[in-house]
Amino acid sequence: MASLRDRIGLDAGSRRLEDALDWAAEHGFHHVDFNADLEANHLVRGWDDERVRAVRRTCERHGIHLGLHTSSAVNVAEYSPHVAEGVDA
Repeated sequence: MASLRDRIGLDAGSRRLEDALDWAAEHGFHHVDFNADLEANHLVRGWDDERVRAVRRTCERHGIHLGLHTSSAVNVAEYSPHVAEGVDA
């Protein structure tokens, strides 16, 4: 069973994910949540294949698990294109 320390995560918010992952790795965090609807991490505007691969490698190297969250003030099925497609399916 993981210790309490190992279960605590970092909420990166809308901060650039790579910066948050570097900080998490440096400080021993294994869980990082980030906002995927705003700024640098926007799922539709902010990602290409190389960025996805780089983030995946960083997470694997440091044992970091990602959590994805959207703006909680809205219905994510209406606001988030990838989530909306999944809800429709």
